[in-house]
Amino acid sequence: MKILWLVHLEPDYGESMLYDGLCKVLGDENMIDFPYKYTHHGQEEKVANKNVRHYLDSNPTELHYLRGHYKPEKPGYSPHYSGPYEWEMNHSGIDYHYADILNMVNTCYFDLIVLAHPRAIPIWFLEQLFKDLGNVHEKAPIVMCDFEDYHELRFDIFQKFSINLAFKAAYVQNEPNVYGLPLCSPFINNPKYIIDDTHKTIDVVARWGLTHPLRQEVLNEIQQIQGIAGVAVANDGVVHTMLPHKEYLKEIASSKIGVSMGGHGNLNRNPNRHWEIPSYRTMMICEDPKINYSHPFEDKKHCALFDPKVRGDAKQKIEYYINHEDERQAIAEAGHEHLKKYHTTVARAKYFLEICTKYYPQLKGK
Repeated sequence: MKILWLVHLEPDYGESMLYDGLCKVLGDENMIDFPYKYTHHGQEEKVANKNVRHYLDSNPTELHYLRGHYKPEKPGYSPHYSGPYEWEMNHSGIDYHYADILNMVNTCYFDLIVLAHPRAIPIWFLEQLFKDLGNVHEKAPIVMCDFEDYHELRFDIFQKFSINLAFKAAYVQNEPNVYGLPLCSPFINNPKYIIDDTHKTIDVVARWGLTHPLRQEVLNEIQQIQGIAGVAVANDGVVHTMLPHKEYLKEIASSKIGVSMGGHGNLNRNPNRHWEIPSYRTMMICEDPKINYSHPFEDKKHCALFDPKVRGDAKQKIEYYINHEDERQAIAEAGHEHLKKYHTTVARAKYFLEICTKYYPQLKGK
């Protein structure tokens, strides 16, 4: 199967992990990202490549920055390094010009077209394809992915392009033809992220920013537990901890229990800890993220759920599992195996392809 992957250039964990999985399943040569996203190919990101510059030139009133690096008074590109997940991607690819993509779509080279994120640049290029070719649906099915943190799907885009199938991260509704993608750990089977998780010298890790009073309350509960070697550390109100990323992962790998909790603002989405913790065979005690995704973690089987609005609930669960080692280790191992089976880049890609093939039977055997 050959896929045209219409994408923005900003680093994005959700989109990049699905792209990585699809490359591993289909082969790099069958995944054409457009505009060419440098961080997919082991390079520094170039904000305004030849195609994005064309977009900016065509939209003089929209010279908004891309991750704060594009400056209208400084034409060209401004390179910078991306986040840790993008660093690990080194897939081969070709930096096609739009004219090449136009010809490939027109000659039905692609089996599937994916609007890989509802941001301005990929939307603009999809618009260009419709302007230049008419009904692009006649050339290949079009599906949409939305990896933004907000819960609502961008139905305006869905309707504008007459798209019939969409995938949503942090998905809470239950609309037809919309699917919540699996979570996704980039650490499993990744040699750069192999960390010794056999020596659990820390009882509890709960590292987060104090973005909401509920987070402070749960943190206070953990700190009140007697007789634990706890690492319940928050930085001073900033969302992300300042601990270096590899040290942060080593801390999780060295912990018996990891606590996962949402941000509790307008976006109470599933945090990265929900897959970071079981990646290293650490038992996860977590808040129910209340999102709709495939193969969720089950309470008392793959994790233990707590309610942050019930005072003392987190403390009680932690104390119980610290003192019941066999149960804790069994849940930690089950959570790790569940993650490894259903929540990797390859598993996410296979689920995506399974649903696409279900809706578009002509994709079978491609």
